[in-house]
Amino acid sequence: ENIVMDGVEQYPIWIGPAQQADNPDPCYANPCSLCWPDKPDAVCFPIEESKMENITLRNVIINNPGMSLGVIMGSTVNPTTNLVFDNVIVNRCGLKDKANIADSFPLLPMDIHDSYARDSFFILGGGLFLVCALLCCLPGWLCLKYRCCECWKNKRL
Repeated sequence: ENIVMDGVEQYPIWIGPAQQADNPDPCYANPCSLCWPDKPDAVCFPIEESKMENITLRNVIINNPGMSLGVIMGSTVNPTTNLVFDNVIVNRCGLKDKANIADSFPLLPMDIHDSYARDSFFILGGGLFLVCALLCCLPGWLCLKYRCCECWKNKRL
């Protein structure tokens, strides 16, 4: 409660298993790799036996986080319950990789200003344009190619 964080380099909010290295390989997950999520094959496992409940973050200000806003990772056996964010504010989120938001908070809807949403819009719009063009032009092309249309028989081309 009543916390201000400035320029956090990693995750300002971490509710989940400890990232730790108790093996000669620092990327070994026991339960959560120190290399997760930066290294593609690194994993972070929730702890099935742990129960996280009745957690409230109140009056928290996060200024200029360098990565994702945080990680919330519970288990399906003992799901996290009664997690409350009360007046939690993030100012000028400077994400290094926008995919981190989706990885950290997969159930949150993505902002429309997200570059992936913009790219998808243009791809879908271009695809729709091509389909419409084909539907409009294909009958005329078939008529000319196969000479099977009434317009060809009546020589009204």
